[in-house]
Amino acid sequence: MRAILRSVVVVLVCFVLTAPASARQVIDYKGTTSAPRFHKVLALVIKKDNGNRVMRQWGALTTLTCEDTSTQRWGVVFGWGVLGENGDFDAEFNDAENGFYLHVAGSIRWGRGSGTLKFNRSILTADGQDAQLCTSGDLTWTVARVIPGGAARRRSVPDGVGFLKLRIRHGVTEVVKLIQP
Repeated sequence: MRAILRSVVVVLVCFVLTAPASARQVIDYKGTTSAPRFHKVLALVIKKDNGNRVMRQWGALTTLTCEDTSTQRWGVVFGWGVLGENGDFDAEFNDAENGFYLHVAGSIRWGRGSGTLKFNRSILTADGQDAQLCTSGDLTWTVARVIPGGAARRRSVPDGVGFLKLRIRHGVTEVVKLIQP
């Protein structure tokens, strides 16, 4: 009888000690866009102790095609905040000073996510005489949950790729880093 009681106590103690550690969970997602190449998507979601899920980071690599048929490769990253009840979010950033517009909407659930993406950038033509629009066009994206394990993630931006990192504070979007391609 004492052996059974000890076993029950040990199991309960183990359960109590592991519960707080599992209450906060970091969930990685990886996927692609509907673009034919250079189209990776990453998302990092944190499930908090209170059950809220926070999108800590969403990022994509995409190619912009300009009016003069030239192309630019860009990476964009932003953090969002608390996801909606069904994992929904809708992020729109318009920065005339730096000449970009980004709209990402979708839903990230427990194992999968999907949505839409549009990234526009205004730049000068090669001769510097005129402005032109470069756009990703309307893309769809999908991600799937990545089970932890394996090698460390590579988070660097390839050579020749523009990079835009945004931060949202109190409802105001700030450009944290902008590197031209």
